[in-house]
Amino acid sequence: NGYNEAVNDGLGKYASVVDDNQLSDSFTKFMSAAHDLQYNPTNLSVHEQFDQAGQNFVDNLNRVDNLFQQAQESIVQVKSLSQIELDTIQERLSKLASENPTDGVVTEINYLKQRVSQLTGTISGYNDVLQSIIPPILATYQAIKEEVVAGVNDSYGENIITGGSGQYGWTYVLGGDAVK
Repeated sequence: NGYNEAVNDGLGKYASVVDDNQLSDSFTKFMSAAHDLQYNPTNLSVHEQFDQAGQNFVDNLNRVDNLFQQAQESIVQVKSLSQIELDTIQERLSKLASENPTDGVVTEINYLKQRVSQLTGTISGYNDVLQSIIPPILATYQAIKEEVVAGVNDSYGENIITGGSGQYGWTYVLGGDAVK
């Protein structure tokens, strides 16, 4: 009826973001560079590696936020197109209901009713993804991300990763005395 396909499609769009390993890889490299900096605080090359790894991590935080936003926008767009198609079909059904019920009209009405059922399921599936399934996933991601950033900042005693909140998360920047 379209519901399962919509849920699978919507989850697939988010799964591709979650399955992306670049963020965790960049975090690992950043932590390794931070460890190296702790033991070689006067080495300019180590500072440069720390800065580069930190910027890569920050860039990946921003990239993942953008990918989540793009996934949501894609689902909203597909849902909107399905709604437009549903509205058009319902208008056509209303028009056909006033016509003489010839074999061709009855066949078209039956087909359109099946399509209405499928589109209704599709829209319902995308609504469930957007309203019930994804929000807890994004909330968990946001909480973990904020905890990681707070942990990094706490370990340096200053805000070396900062950002301002937005609809989809933070825009992060690397700064502070540790980054020089």
